[in-house]
Amino acid sequence: MKNNLVLEEITNRIVNVRAPTHKDLGWTFVRFQEKYEGDKFKDRDSFSRKSVFREWGKTEESKEDPYWEYWEAFNLPSEIIEIVAGEAFAPHTRREIFLIETTKPVIEKYGNVYTFGTVQGEKGQVGRHEMGHALVYTNNDYKAEVMNILGKLNPEVDEKLRKYFSRLGYHPDVMDDELHAWIMTERERYVKPSGVLLKDIADIRKALNQNYDRFFKELKK
Repeated sequence: MKNNLVLEEITNRIVNVRAPTHKDLGWTFVRFQEKYEGDKFKDRDSFSRKSVFREWGKTEESKEDPYWEYWEAFNLPSEIIEIVAGEAFAPHTRREIFLIETTKPVIEKYGNVYTFGTVQGEKGQVGRHEMGHALVYTNNDYKAEVMNILGKLNPEVDEKLRKYFSRLGYHPDVMDDELHAWIMTERERYVKPSGVLLKDIADIRKALNQNYDRFFKELKK
């Protein structure tokens, strides 16, 4: 059966896997993503897709479509791919095998590699959001400036955002990175559930985007 997945090297340490639909994308990445940043699965040595489904069924959001069927993008570092590729996570689906096998030679050649997944043909802020994650992982200077900017968040706003992301299921280890990409790109309707308005983070948003533009420009040279 054909996967219809495509891998593109953006730089020697950043790769993009594109899928034809959101469901194809989600079913490819869901176990990798949960191992990377899921509060229920990050610290587990192994887990099956069925266990992810069971945990989802216990959440308040379970009446809605599962996130892996509609998320616009996924992102993770190469060590997560290598972990999930192990026997502890067998058997692997054909989509998971595609991700493991196509990223393997890139990882072997360059070492630490960042992979993000998107849907073919989709535009907008998705690329900026995911490239922001990739830059945090692959560029220490970019990450240091991101942390400096986030440190200027109003403490009350910072607390609201972190509580909101905890409710969404993000592990504390990835909270700063997720906040940075989210503040930089999200629209008002996605910000409101956190109890924060765009005007509350306008200065931080501007600074993060200026920082991204500067480093992305250097990346493309």
